[in-house]
Amino acid sequence: MNILLIGDKNHLDKILIENLEDLFKNIKILDNFEQTISYYKKIYNDNILILYNLDKHINNIPYFVNRIHQIKSKQKIIAIANENSTNNLFYMLDANIDFILKLPITSTCFMENIILISKTILSNNKNELKDNNIIEVGQDVRWNKENKMIFFKTEEIKLTKKEILLISILTKESNRIYTNKELINLLWDNPFNTDMEIKNLTNLISRLKKKIPNLSIKNIYDLGYKI
Repeated sequence: MNILLIGDKNHLDKILIENLEDLFKNIKILDNFEQTISYYKKIYNDNILILYNLDKHINNIPYFVNRIHQIKSKQKIIAIANENSTNNLFYMLDANIDFILKLPITSTCFMENIILISKTILSNNKNELKDNNIIEVGQDVRWNKENKMIFFKTEEIKLTKKEILLISILTKESNRIYTNKELINLLWDNPFNTDMEIKNLTNLISRLKKKIPNLSIKNIYDLGYKI
C-alpha cells in the first residue's frame, strides 16, 4: 500500500508523517497536482491519496480529482483541512472527495481513519481484479480494460489509437482467435480484399511487439491472432 501525500513540504505535520511511516513503508510527498498525476499513472494500484491543507488550491481540486478518476475511477481520496475552512466542505464533496478530516486531529483518530480507508481500498482492488478490469497480457504487462491503458511493471506505455483498438479487440474475449479478416474489418472498417491490408495488420502488430516485447500476442498459423 502506497501513501501519496500532496501538500506543501514546509507546512506538513511532522507527527502525522511519522505516524504514516510507522504503518506504511512507501510514502511519497508531492508538491503539486500535475506532479502527482504524472507519478500516479506509474503506480495507480493500492494507493491512498491525501490532500493536506490545500485550501488556497481549492478551485483546482475538482480538476485534479477528475484527472485521477480518469485513470482509476474508484480511487479513494482524503482531504485534510483546517477547521476554520469548513465552508469548503460542500465544495470538496462536490469534487468527489471521499473522506474529509478536520485539523487539528489527534494521532489516534487520524490513524484509525487511515486504517479503515486502507482496508476499503484493498477490498476494492480485489473486486476489480475479480471483475477482470485489469488483466495480465504478458510477463509483467497489465492491461486496464476500463481506462485503455497498458503498463510494463510500473511504467505506462503510450499507445496509438490503432494499437489501443487492437489490444481492446484481442482482450474482449479470453483466448479467442481473431482472423486477419475480422481484425482488418474492425481496425480499418474496410472490406478484406488486398494483400496490402494484411501487410498493414502485420506491421501494426510488429510495431506493438517492438514497443512491448513481453506482450503476448500470438500468431496462430493459418488462423489468426490472440492474446
